[in-house]
Order: sequence, then C-alpha cells, then structure tokens
Amino acid sequence: MDDIIVRVLNYDFHSLFEYRILKAKEFDTYFVTIFQERVYIFSILDDPLCLIEKVDCMSLPTFIKLKNTIYKEDKLLINPDFYKRLAMIFCGDDMELFTYKSGPQLVSFFNTYFHAQDSYGQGFPTRWIYVNDKLLDFSSRDIINSFFNLILSKQYILTERQISEVDALEHQQKIINELDKICSVYSLKLSRRGNEFYLVETDIDLVEIGKGGFADIYFQKSTGLVLKKLNEECVRRQSLRSRLKREYEITKSCSDIGGIIRVFDFDSSNCSYTMEKADYTLANYIEESELTEGSKFNILRQILYTMSFVHQRDVLHRDLSPTNVFFVNGIIKIADFGLGKNLNTLTSHQTMDTTSFGQLFYCAPEQLTLLKDADKRSDVYSLGRIINFVMTKNPNIFSHSLRSVSEKATNLEPDYRYQDATEMLNALNAWLSIRNDGTFKKTVWEKIGYGVFDDDIENFIYEMSAKELCQACIKKSNVFIESLMVFMKLDDTHAIYIIQTIHSNYEQYLKRFEDADPFASLSYRVLKGQFPFIVNEVAAQILHYVAYEVGRFSAQRKIDNLIENGIEPMIESILER
Repeated sequence: MDDIIVRVLNYDFHSLFEYRILKAKEFDTYFVTIFQERVYIFSILDDPLCLIEKVDCMSLPTFIKLKNTIYKEDKLLINPDFYKRLAMIFCGDDMELFTYKSGPQLVSFFNTYFHAQDSYGQGFPTRWIYVNDKLLDFSSRDIINSFFNLILSKQYILTERQISEVDALEHQQKIINELDKICSVYSLKLSRRGNEFYLVETDIDLVEIGKGGFADIYFQKSTGLVLKKLNEECVRRQSLRSRLKREYEITKSCSDIGGIIRVFDFDSSNCSYTMEKADYTLANYIEESELTEGSKFNILRQILYTMSFVHQRDVLHRDLSPTNVFFVNGIIKIADFGLGKNLNTLTSHQTMDTTSFGQLFYCAPEQLTLLKDADKRSDVYSLGRIINFVMTKNPNIFSHSLRSVSEKATNLEPDYRYQDATEMLNALNAWLSIRNDGTFKKTVWEKIGYGVFDDDIENFIYEMSAKELCQACIKKSNVFIESLMVFMKLDDTHAIYIIQTIHSNYEQYLKRFEDADPFASLSYRVLKGQFPFIVNEVAAQILHYVAYEVGRFSAQRKIDNLIENGIEPMIESILER
C-alpha cells in the first residue's frame, strides 16, 4: 500500500467527492492510493494518525474514466456508493432480488451480454468489486441503461430464476420497487417508458412546467412524459396522498377510452405518477383562437362523447374545467380526475377534503356544501359551463346558440339538469340536427303563428341575436310578443335575458315611430305580470322611453293605466314624466 500515495484535496476531484463532502463536511482531505493497478480512496476521520476509513475501491482505468468524464455535459453524476450497492444486489449478496452468482458466472454474464473478454482465475477480484467496476465503466460510457434494460427484462428474470411468466412479472415489479427506494437515497430515479428503463438524476431530468394547489408538474426529459408530483407541503397529508393515488387509479381504469389522458407508472415513494405529454389546454386554445361555430361544436361533442363513456362506467370527474381538458396531437383528452370518485368504491375511497373543488365557476353548487353530494349531474353542471366558455370565452355568458343546452345543464337544482353526460350529448346532437335542418326556421314561425310554444321555439328564441330579436318584435309584433311572454315566464333567468337584451339594443332599430309600439306593449304586459323587480325596472325604462322620448300616446295611456291600478312606488317613479 506504500507504492504511491497521493494527497488529494477535495477541490482536486470536485464532483467525484462532492456528495460525500456534503454528507460529512468535517472531511476536508482525501487520500488516493494506487496499489496493484487498483485505486483505493481514503478519507481522514478526526485525527489522521489514528483513524482512516476506506471510501471506495476501483480499477485504475475505471478511476481515470470516471475522473475524465465526471464533468462532461449530460453525463450522470452518481455517488459511487450507489453502484457498490447495486453490484452487491446483482451478485445475489444483498436483498435476494437476484440469484447468487459465482465469479465464473459473472464473467460469463458480462462476456455474453456486453462482449467483454474477461477470464476467471488467480487474482480475480472480489465478486462485487468486479461488478462494481463494470457498472462504473458502463456509467462512464453512458451505457448503464442497457444493463438495467437487460436485468429488469421479463425474459432475463424468467431464465435466471426458472419461474413462471406470471411469477416473473411479479418479481420484476418487486425488483423495480426496491431499486426505486435505493435510487431515491441518491437522488436518482429509474424512469420507465414502455419496456425501456432509464437511470436519471431527478434534479437534472425533471423540468418544472407548472404548479397546482396540490401538485407540481414536470417534464421528464429521459422519457418525454409528464410527471405529476405532490408538493412538499401536501405530501405530509395522508388524505392528499390518497387523493393523488385515486386520481391515478381512476384515470388508469378509463385508459381504454380514447379521450382520456394516458397514465403510466405510480411511484408511492414520492407520491407521483407519469402521463403522456399534452400540447396545450382547452383554456389556452380557446383564449388564443378565433374559431368558427362549427369548430366549437366539434370540440364540445368530443368532450361530451368522452364524458358519456366515463359516466356509463359510474365514474365521476368532479373537477371538469378547460384547464383539465387537453389537446394531445390534435386529439382532445380529459385529465386530472383529482376529485374523481368511482360510485362503486367503498367509503374508504371517499374524502371530505374541501380545500379545493376545481375552479369555482365550473363547480356545481352542491359541491360547495359537501363533496359526497356530488353525482353525475355535478359533472353536467361543469360541462354546461364549459359550453359557455367554448362558445363565448367566458363560463358565465349564456348568449350563444347552445344556450338552451348549457342553461339546463347549469340549473341550480340538480333534478332539472340532464341526468348524465349521455343525456346531455343526445340533447346537443338533437339540437344541432334540428338547427341544420333547412326547414327548421319556417316550421318554428308557423308554430309561433298558431300560438304553439315548445322546446323548439325556446331554443329558437335563445339562438336569436339581439338584432333578430328586436326586428322580430317589430315585424311579427303581437304573435311573437306572445311567445316572448311565455318564454319569460319559464323562470327569472329567461325573463332577465329577454328584457335586458331588448333594452340594450332596441333603440337602434326604431326606423319609424310605430316601430316602438311593440316594445311598449311587451313592457306593459311585463309590468302587469308577476316578474321580479329587476325585470320590472328595465321594462319601466323601456315604456317610459317609448312614451316620452319617442312620444307615443298609446304608451302614455299604458303608463296612466298602470299608475291608476296601483304599482310599486319605485317603478312608478321611473314611469313618471
């Protein structure tokens, strides 16, 4: 051991010792001894005269390769202790994950699979040291993944252990789980994509691309996948760990549905799972694009089609929003079943965690009370809001051609919504089919002329633009106003929509004095009806304008009649000259 002794300060070999220095800062000096073409690395503990600890041992060529490659870009910087542990496991000396291998068997393995030309004989090193040298060499040549792909393959395990295929697959997973635990100690990760394994440094391999309330999102360079991982604060809570696992399991159970994002592996050691990478969210796409109405319809049909399959399996999403709908190679896919619940699961899978129910605008009212109250109709509510967003870029705006569908879907009372996504999809398809029928408009006007009011007429009125609505009042007058009154009496939302739309637009379409009369008639009927104050207030403003700004005596007489018969004082003050 006295042939050559070189004193090496820690900065001479930098990263080679960086990990150990961080773990034991009191060591500021290392010794490297080269003896019989092997490198022995020592650290001095406390008093150098009385205590020396051997840190590692490797062949001289391996040591030189490691030293020369340690700073090369994209090379793994791995603590040699990791390969020492891995070598002992592969030799069969530790954890019983692999069968015991003699020296000749190890030589045969590396000669057969990695084209080594080694021989077993006198002077052969300790078995684990031989394997350790090989692994360090593989690491320096950047072929360590080939070693993992071989020893973790089903075929290799079948051959080595002489077991059934089923047992081999079970043992494969056991090896992967145990190696993952060891890797995590050294800030490493065995990433997997399909049947390929990649040993990566977690800090280098992961690029943060997003943050959520519970999890951080990373792009995994080694696999091209996305990794979703609970953040440090949330990982301490059992309820949130269970929630992430449930999200993964539900998404995995729906993986055969083309419109559901594909997920791959769940890592319980750090509460994360991998999924396919999306190009962008529906939120991004809608906000940054000007789409035709036909394109919007196509997007909505795809979303409802996917959720129809999900609901048919008695699975809820409970967190639907445009940020949880993605485009993957042009295909619309739904993800993040973060609040998802399988209706067939036991209550142990249910959580009362109410810290987040997704984005507020898309959340059904009943979910704001108790999470357990959510059902398929809660998803329907969210889908209705998504229709609004796709059609108008705002989840709260109902002024679009699919208003009848989204309004029913977002009714505050679940019993009056569509019962599931399938019923909602059928309603959407039926409406689009009717809308594309060339005779539809003619048929609707015939019904209005006969005093008929049905779903077709309700949908037709909803789809009318402000211009069409005002012009229909002027041209169709009495028969159309009759339909409007029935429409407004359906509920307060219908009434507010009509009166506010007319009030904001009607003046610009008054070409003749008499064009104002239908609006006075409508307002008069509203004020004599049972409508809320907010509706009556706007109706009074319209009637006052027609009576005194346009100067229609018939409207003035209507005001006199209302006052004589008694009307709310605040409304009367609006009507007075």
